[in-house]
Amino acid sequence: MLLLIIVCGIITFFLNLYVDRASRMLANLTFVFWQITHNSILLTASHVVDMISCLYSTPSRLLIPGQCVRCSSRDSKSTSCCCLLSAINKNQLFFFLAGNLLTGLVNLSIRTGSVSSVTAIVVLLVYGGAVSGLTSLLFVFNVNTKFW
Repeated sequence: MLLLIIVCGIITFFLNLYVDRASRMLANLTFVFWQITHNSILLTASHVVDMISCLYSTPSRLLIPGQCVRCSSRDSKSTSCCCLLSAINKNQLFFFLAGNLLTGLVNLSIRTGSVSSVTAIVVLLVYGGAVSGLTSLLFVFNVNTKFW
């Protein structure tokens, strides 16, 4: 995954420099490689967070209250952890609706086209943390938002 991030990041850099700037409306090649790089970084970061939470959890002492035991079991055949993934899977509708509501809130409160890069990154980090954190809290307290 790290190799994919590096290669796509370099390709994105040179395409942006010598071919054309990334354009979401045109969905040009620069934008496609930029999205591959960006989403790979996000997936890698999520995996690292899950791995860290698994390293410090045991079945007798869970790092996250309400964490599924399969995530913290060292003899599990699965090498990946399912903490955040289990939380999202349990409350998919809430995750989707919270994401949409926060997107609307951001779009109404900030002129997204004219903010600096640092502000945009901070907004994205707070946005992602809020949606994931709220979903994780529902998972920890065993709240299910399904009504069917």
